[in-house]
Amino acid sequence: MASPLLLFGADGHVVFTNQAAKAMRCRPALLLGSDPHVKALVRDVAAGRTLPSLELRVEALSDDGIARLVCRSAPRPVAGLVPVSVAVAEVDALDPSPGAAAETDPRLSMQ
Repeated sequence: MASPLLLFGADGHVVFTNQAAKAMRCRPALLLGSDPHVKALVRDVAAGRTLPSLELRVEALSDDGIARLVCRSAPRPVAGLVPVSVAVAEVDALDPSPGAAAETDPRLSMQ
């Protein structure tokens, strides 16, 4: 499989990670398994609730700094597990992060 995929149990814990997800430097199994928004999404899908959006954007700390991930859940569980695909979010060049703005700001900070 070329796409990173995680399988979550109904309780929101990661029970399987494919090789593509294991190869990601941000270690999504550790990040997403503890994220409360991802757990809530997984619980809702596992319970059969209809959701307006099955896509979730998550920002979490990783070894490389802040990891921005896009998670897409299947609309219903498969064999009692909720599949979630993971991709690294593309950062829009026109919408710089607050950290990037601070680096280019010539004013001194009192922090």
